[in-house]
Amino acid sequence: MIPVPYNQAMLIANRGAQIARAYGIARNWTATRGLEPIAKNGFIGIHSPYKFLLYQNFGTKPRLMTELEGKVIPMKGPGGTHFVTVRGVGSPGYVTLPGGVRVWRDQKWRHPGIKPTHFLENSLEQAVKENLPQLMSGFKKLLGADPQQLLTGPREEGNLDQFRNSHS
Repeated sequence: MIPVPYNQAMLIANRGAQIARAYGIARNWTATRGLEPIAKNGFIGIHSPYKFLLYQNFGTKPRLMTELEGKVIPMKGPGGTHFVTVRGVGSPGYVTLPGGVRVWRDQKWRHPGIKPTHFLENSLEQAVKENLPQLMSGFKKLLGADPQQLLTGPREEGNLDQFRNSHS
């Protein structure tokens, strides 16, 4: 963790939340409007008040929807919405796809899973990249040296103590 001052961390977190909201709204995920930035010294994040957005971010594994067995659920189709009683979860048989097409499935009522988007992490990463020049100049002022040189260490072979003494 790098101790970035709170005001800079909040600036980056706000930008990250803005990028994440734009990503979600472009996909008609209206719930992304509720994303909120989180910042502390050296920490940035995005808080989601909705658990299902985390499923979009991290993805889900394929699974049988056993919790639906015996329930009546709405199904959208070309003729509008109709209601279906869920039966035979996990058993082989024919299923009806949108458009009335019937196909054989090895397991009925199997959810294929959700591919992870990592949109929250990607949004924060983009926000950090956008603010990198300001962060680097802040580190330079804080440390009194070139941050890149501090990250890579001495460029020539030799005594590390000699390098430190020459740069203090």
